[in-house]
Amino acid sequence: MRFWIDDYRNPYDHVKDWGKNGDVWSKSYEEFLMNLQICLDQEKRIEHIYYDYNLGPAETGLDCARLVTSKNWEWALNENTTWSSHSSDPYGREKIVALMDSWREKRNLI
Repeated sequence: MRFWIDDYRNPYDHVKDWGKNGDVWSKSYEEFLMNLQICLDQEKRIEHIYYDYNLGPAETGLDCARLVTSKNWEWALNENTTWSSHSSDPYGREKIVALMDSWREKRNLI
C-alpha cells in the first residue's frame, strides 16, 4: 500500500501506476492518521510514502513523518518501505527526508 500525502496535487497526475494496489491519498494529517489506522487494522504495511510538506493551515507532512516513525506507529513501516518528498518547499522536503532516513539508520535497516 502506498500513501500520497498532499492537499493539492493529485497523485494520478504524478505517479504512473497510482491506484492499482489500494493506494491511499490523504489530504491532511487527520486523513493520514485515519487512513493509516485503516491500513494497520487490515494488517497492511506501507510500501512507499510520497510526502508533501504544506498541508494547509494545520499540521504538515513532517508531522505525518513524525507520526509514522513514532514508537506507537513505526510498525507500519518495514525494511522495504521507501519514501520521497515532492514538496516544492525545500526546507520541508529536506526535513522529511532527513527524519525518515534517520529512522531507517536507527533501526539498522540500511
